[in-house]
Amino acid sequence: RYHTGLAAELLTRVGNLYLRNNDTDQATRFFTAALRIAGERHDALLEAYMMAQLGYAGLKGDRAEALQKFRAAYDQFLSFRYAPGIAYALYSLGVIAEQENRLTDALQLYTAAVTEQEKILTVRSAGALFTDCERSAARVPGEDPSQALISLLLQLGRPEDAFAYQQRRNSRAFMLHLSAGEFVNLTQAEDSLLALCVDMQALHRS
Repeated sequence: RYHTGLAAELLTRVGNLYLRNNDTDQATRFFTAALRIAGERHDALLEAYMMAQLGYAGLKGDRAEALQKFRAAYDQFLSFRYAPGIAYALYSLGVIAEQENRLTDALQLYTAAVTEQEKILTVRSAGALFTDCERSAARVPGEDPSQALISLLLQLGRPEDAFAYQQRRNSRAFMLHLSAGEFVNLTQAEDSLLALCVDMQALHRS
């Protein structure tokens, strides 16, 4: 059972690499294999993530099928109230809505995703498997629900709302890192605060 779990993780990580490189056929092959193992192991969380990853792998082809997979992933994440997964699935549904120019729907989905994202009270490891899944699917490096929401608000001509969400994002990031004890001394904390202020000033100027 340990070996099948390791195999599923390796398949997922290789699939993520292919997804980052836009080789969706190979990504689909690896995600499908990981999904099969997840089913055999009754690993519902991995199954949900593989549904989402398969949605992204097929997004440039059959958008309706990708939408179905994102909804299936959302339902599964929702069934055990896994906030990071719910946020990821809502973000993914928002991506499709934005691509289809359903901007009101996209705005609602991104906002709901941010609400779920803000329920996460710990810093997530960048190297964790599911974090890697989310990052591999981002439209631009590092994009997450709050960044997608801020970008859409600016696109819709709502800079004040975008600025408010950027403030919330920055404050939350600072508090998470502070609570995790990642600042060794006051200088590091001050540098982090300064960086957040610079980000907000840049957004305000935009």
